[in-house]
Amino acid sequence: MFKEKMLMREIPHRPRDPQAAFREEKQSSGRIGNDPLPNYGFGQHALFAAVQRSNRSTIDVLLRARADIRRRTEWWAGGFGVLDDCDPSLVDFLIERGAVIDAHSASRLAMMPKLRELVTADAALIHARGGDGQTPLHFASTVEVAKFLRENSADIDARDVDHESTPAPYMLRVRQQKSVGFGAAR
Repeated sequence: MFKEKMLMREIPHRPRDPQAAFREEKQSSGRIGNDPLPNYGFGQHALFAAVQRSNRSTIDVLLRARADIRRRTEWWAGGFGVLDDCDPSLVDFLIERGAVIDAHSASRLAMMPKLRELVTADAALIHARGGDGQTPLHFASTVEVAKFLRENSADIDARDVDHESTPAPYMLRVRQQKSVGFGAAR
């Protein structure tokens, strides 16, 4: 309980010294930050919340406390991983710490060589469901990514589980964000 209260106090406010939350904490046998945070939406855990805030020092504190960087959020329609929603400037930082690029994050981040590698190894990934029950085509951030996925049998009419939306509205949102200078980050 102490850990959760400290995380709730520290993460939302971007502390100057996020390590303060753990100074009194002895190394435990459990992992800190893997359970959904109370009063946070979409079943987010502490590490995911820190990633959304691009708070590198808190991310490192949570990882030293053995938070699981591969853990997805606990959302009923399909959980999101840290690379599914992070600022693109954090990608290398998170990968160095153990985050794994899957077909959804490769699509969102326009990592064509990695996406080709994944699809070549397992063609079923084209139809895999990720966050919100979306397919990699829902995550596509460039025309090149969308074209590659379509050429490999991605269903343009596939509906995500949460919003029952096809990939097209997501592509429009990405284009709008890019046109006003927000980049491809969701």
